[in-house]
Amino acid sequence: MGYSGGFIPLVEAIAEKKYNVETVVGLGAATTFINGMSFGDIQKIIGFITGGFAGLAYELIRNQPSGIPDLTKTSIKRIVNVWGTNDILAQAGIAGPKYLLGGIGTINIEIQGATHFDYMRRSPNDSNPPDARNIKVSSFVTELLRKANNELDLNNFLTSRCTKGADEIWRFTP
Repeated sequence: MGYSGGFIPLVEAIAEKKYNVETVVGLGAATTFINGMSFGDIQKIIGFITGGFAGLAYELIRNQPSGIPDLTKTSIKRIVNVWGTNDILAQAGIAGPKYLLGGIGTINIEIQGATHFDYMRRSPNDSNPPDARNIKVSSFVTELLRKANNELDLNNFLTSRCTKGADEIWRFTP
């Protein structure tokens, strides 16, 4: 499992070291490699955002290469890509639906209302303690991780907990 900006280094390590991994799960994963953008494109994005044209910034980010290496020669059979509708990386277009990552088919799961910090249960002692949404989202993600390595178990879990749109995105509402 790779979280946020740790997703791309995780799949790079799998590709380089040839780890025996069948399933990779990305949680709020940065699947667009912003560091690989030209300075001119970064300036355009900043200009679009500050000028109130977030949609244009999103399109420029979304169309960047993922930065994910070729995974077709690894043992990976599936990538499960999870993001929340209120995740700042998804809102910026850095995370979100990808139908092919590193040449591997991707299962996309969108969690309604989840922020970038809801995938794992927060500590009651945290400055932002868990609320009902965090508990429901983190419980869903925990069970997803348990089921993800078996295609049948994963499909049964998603079918029982989510709806699947015409866009092939599974949607979970906590």
